[in-house]
This record gives sequence, structure tokens and C-alpha cells, in this order.
Amino acid sequence: MKIFIGFSEVAGFYSILSQGFVDSGHTVHFRSFGPNPFSYSIESHPSKTQRFLWFSNMLYQKSPNIFLKIPAYLFHLFVRVIAVFPLMLKSDLIILNYSGTLLFYLDILVLRLLGKRIIYIFHGSDARAPYFNGKYIYPSFSLDRLRRLTYVASLRIRIIQGLGCICMAPPAISHFFSKPILNLSIIGLPWPQPVKDTLRNSTDNLLAKSFTILHAPSNNINKGTSQIRAAIRQLSDSTTNIKYVEISGQSNSAVLEAISKADLVIDELWSDARLAGLGCEAATCQVPTLIGTNYTDQEWSEDTNNTFPLVFTTPPEKLVESISNLISSPLELSNLKNQLASAYHMYQPEEYATRMLNIFFSSPYQLNYETFWYDPLKCRYLFGWGAPRETVISVIVDYVNKYGLKSLCLPQGSRTLDQIKCIMSSKSNHT
Repeated sequence: MKIFIGFSEVAGFYSILSQGFVDSGHTVHFRSFGPNPFSYSIESHPSKTQRFLWFSNMLYQKSPNIFLKIPAYLFHLFVRVIAVFPLMLKSDLIILNYSGTLLFYLDILVLRLLGKRIIYIFHGSDARAPYFNGKYIYPSFSLDRLRRLTYVASLRIRIIQGLGCICMAPPAISHFFSKPILNLSIIGLPWPQPVKDTLRNSTDNLLAKSFTILHAPSNNINKGTSQIRAAIRQLSDSTTNIKYVEISGQSNSAVLEAISKADLVIDELWSDARLAGLGCEAATCQVPTLIGTNYTDQEWSEDTNNTFPLVFTTPPEKLVESISNLISSPLELSNLKNQLASAYHMYQPEEYATRMLNIFFSSPYQLNYETFWYDPLKCRYLFGWGAPRETVISVIVDYVNKYGLKSLCLPQGSRTLDQIKCIMSSKSNHT
């Protein structure tokens, strides 16, 4: 089978998926519009065509004024079409991310008319409603900008679903979808291959003098880095054996190396996922991960059919308590390490890629078909990602007060819309 993947790498996901497809005997073509700064393997040996595509994008991005930017963009669009579209035409399966398109979805329309199977995978901010997204609202935000971003994001998703593409996303970011999606939280994310000789026995370091905690933020503000640092300082006053390691802006291999030397990884403080990119990298090294989240176990259970990933979670306000409990619970840490070791083979490239293909090409008449599908109209998670829940609620109230409920761009029948109506009603009753 010929498989096309585009148009960017996301936390190593597509490097691992591509490797799995290749190991299973399939041919994979990957094209991106620009190189990933973290040196993932999928871009380690770019072809001449790929380099030329990056070059055309660089010309556009670095054009100093509008008079140069317009022709540079038109040139980049031309290169995109001639360098990528023929590969997509020859492919049996097309996997895209970040609402990707070569030419304003005209390419997707043509491919769908030709009967091509197209999968769109959404990972976070590419689908998450901007008014739920700490990337746009914390620590400061513009309501006008949120409105523009909301309209564009919801329009892209309506177009993609309207063209009959299969969409895959975690339930917690599915607010704009109106038709069933593949549930990425049930399927899970692939785990990378561990750094050589870094897998440790589950009892290693349990009696060591120091307990190493790693935090590797890609964004200090949205990951809650200052709050995580404060929690570590508070614990260090009473617990002398904590060694805190923080790295950022490093290559993927450097991050994996640092993870392999840690006893616990703290991913982020306000997550709408359980086992995300960094957590999967930790899992492959059999290192437990702690994630702060407002996504309750009850909400997660409803959204994933009781599929709980191998990770520790904590409400953001209980971060200090949770870290302290884990440091003093070596048996609990050891048990999770053993579970990670047992699950390791399920998320390795070939096994994971085979499972994905089976799901992509399954039909309603096959066993367990409904298990992997999720009705986004049932989504009720409101507290987003990358910001405290109080901030998110405050933004939603201000946004609706200024622009009205229609500006949320939520589909009719949305459970989320009903919940926001309740919040607005409650706020008005208190004023």
C-alpha cells in the first residue's frame, strides 16, 4: 500500500507511525512545509523535493514586505502543488494533520471525488476551541482575535467533515465537530523506540539517595512551569532528596536521554489529555508521568469507555500533595513501571501502525467498530488546555457577553453549548 503523510511532524507521532508502516511492508511518502525544530527521524534525510519545498516556504516567511510576500506566497503554493499533489494522487491512503491543505481544500475536494481515503488527525490546538485554549488566552488575550480564530478553526473543521474525510481527535478537543470522529484517546499514541541501554529494571533507583524529577516544557506559560517550580521548591524545604531537572528547546534524542535518567516526569499542569507526547516518550523508557488536569476521571471514563492510560494524574491545586505521595510510594511507582513494560509492545511502531490501518479500513459491520468512534456532540469538557480553569471560564463569560452564543460556533445539539448556557445563566443570576 502507498501511504502519504503531511504536512508536519507532531511530537514524533508521524516518525513512529511512518516507521511502523514501513516495517509492515508499506511505502510511505512524507512531506512538510517546514523542518521541525526538534530533529525527529522522519525529516532526518530530506529529499531534494522536500528541501525545495522548505526553501519556497522560507522565501515566503522571510519576505520583508507585502510586495515581496504576495509573489513569494504564490510561488510557494505552486511548488506545493507540483511537488506534493502527484504523490497524493498515487497514494491509497492519505493522512493529514493541522487541517492541512495544499490549495484551500480544492486539492482535498479533487482527491475525494477520485475516491481517495483521507484521514485527518487532530492533536490539540488545530481543533481545540480558541476560547478554551491557553495558547491564546493566558496570560493575556484579545476577544476580537479569539473571535477570528474561532471562526477560522470551526470553518476548517466543517469543510473537512463536509468533504467526507475521516477525522480522528481526542474527545476533549472535539467541540467544533458535528459528525462522529475516531477517538484518539482510546486508540492512544505510539511510543518511540527508547534510547539504547536506557530501559531500567522496575526496582532501579527506588533506594537511591536522590529522586530525580524531570520537566521538559515546550512552552513555560501554558505548561505551568512556574507553578511546577514553586511546587518543587515547597517540597524541597521538607524533602532533601529531590533532584529537579528542567530542559527545553532540546532535540528529541536529548529529551529521551534526560527522561531515561529520571524517576518521575511532570508533563504539564492544565492538560486536556492523559498520555500526550512527552508522556509517551517517558512510557517507552518505563518512567512514570504525572499530569495536572481539570479533566475529571468521570469525564474521561465517559469519553473513552473506561480506557485509562498508564499515567498518574492530579488536580492542579493538589500538585504538591501528589508529588509528595509519589515520592513516598516506591511500590506505586514500581507497579506503574511494570505496567508500562507490559504494555510496551502494543505501542511500538509496527504493532501500532497495523492497528491504525485496521481501524482506518474497518466498516460498520466489523467487530468493535463502534468502540473507536465518539459522538462529539456529547463532549462536556469545558476547561481547555494551558490555563487555570477560572481563567478559561472568565474568558468564556466575557466572550459570550460581547459576541453572543452564536459566536462560539458550536454545532446544534452540542452538550458543551448547553453547559455554557448554564454558566451564563448562573453568572447573570449572581449580578
